Amino acid sequence: MHTPPLFVIATACLAASAWGQGAEATPRHDLRGNYRYRAGDKLRIVERRDQTQEVRVRRGTEVVERDAQREGVEQRYVLEVLEVTPEGDLLRALRTYEALTVLPTEASIPVEGIRVLFRRGDEGLRYTAEQGVTLPDELKAALEDAGDGSAPTENTGALFPEEPVAVGGRWVREPAAIAEVLGLEAVDLLPASKVEGELKEARARPGATPLLRSEVRVSLHASRFQGLVGSEPFVFELRCDLELPAGGADPAQDLRIHGEVRGKAPSPANDGTILELELDLDLTLTREALP
Repeated sequence: MHTPPLFVIATACLAASAWGQGAEATPRHDLRGNYRYRAGDKLRIVERRDQTQEVRVRRGTEVVERDAQREGVEQRYVLEVLEVTPEGDLLRALRTYEALTVLPTEASIPVEGIRVLFRRGDEGLRYTAEQGVTLPDELKAALEDAGDGSAPTENTGALFPEEPVAVGGRWVREPAAIAEVLGLEAVDLLPASKVEGELKEARARPGATPLLRSEVRVSLHASRFQGLVGSEPFVFELRCDLELPAGGADPAQDLRIHGEVRGKAPSPANDGTILELELDLDLTLTREALP
């Protein structure tokens, strides 16, 4: 069973504006602003992705089969952006690794100083190691999950309001747009689904735009998931805590996301058993601009 790409909504960049009435206008911020990669960007990125999945096969009240898995890594590297498209997607970039830990075993993989070049071709973004360097299998697996090099604000518009909001402002969004990001069909969504958010803080920074901290909560209820028709609704819960610079002025960010999937469905084997799915994902991502 494929994992829904919960982490793809973990990137966002915010733009600021102010309007209002009276002597002092209340600052309002456009949360749908974008940051685009730029040639010459140099960023230190720390990413931790920890995922557990358990599938149980139940016959009546008895669990007759159980499959539990955990996967995930914590990695730290410096990204140097060498060339981008006009839209801010990567054409060429260099990663220099500092650390890599495999979370299920807590094994520290020796990757310090390994340099990996990403280059976009007809088949998308591909990576190659420096000449003469053999990549550890654990690093290869992490690189395969590196994404397509899109600008770091793809797929985020569905999370945020179309109109600017002040600190403390709340919003709701249509669940159907989030469903597409998570690989669900909008037609399968049930009325209990909802997406809600709040702008919690605009923190001033000397000589820079404010850092905007927002919280978004996603609750999707679906009748089907990955070809399985639920005997009760599949439930997708996301709790997103995002801190990003207003105006997309720089790539700094601090993202924390917890995702859960729960559901039950008759087995495709049509043998009278029920499949029970539990999936949990924790993602943290920090991005720091370097001189």
